[in-house]
Amino acid sequence: MTDKDADLEQAKLYARDFGELYRAEKKRREELAEEKIVLENKVRELEALNKLFQSHLEQRFKVQEAFDELIGKIKALLQGNMDTETRSKLKDLLNEAESKRNQTSQQPPGQERSS
Repeated sequence: MTDKDADLEQAKLYARDFGELYRAEKKRREELAEEKIVLENKVRELEALNKLFQSHLEQRFKVQEAFDELIGKIKALLQGNMDTETRSKLKDLLNEAESKRNQTSQQPPGQERSS
């Protein structure tokens, strides 16, 4: 075998190895592109869930604020003149409302008890 033949044989081996490396690299790039799509979808899902959760929190705070305002109004009514039976009913209503407010304010958002 001459030097030329040996060089040609070596070039063929390099070409074969290069082809295998190229195919492996191409396959890996395709896999990465697929993984990128999956990750982008997951990011969109998380963004949507976050938006939903933020909306839920905002709504919960508005409800809590309205509930607190209602309790304040009941307390103000109790300061006025009224008959004993009405006063007793308002006190019961106030106690029930404050009890429910305390229950829900101790729970993390999304864990409210349904009554």
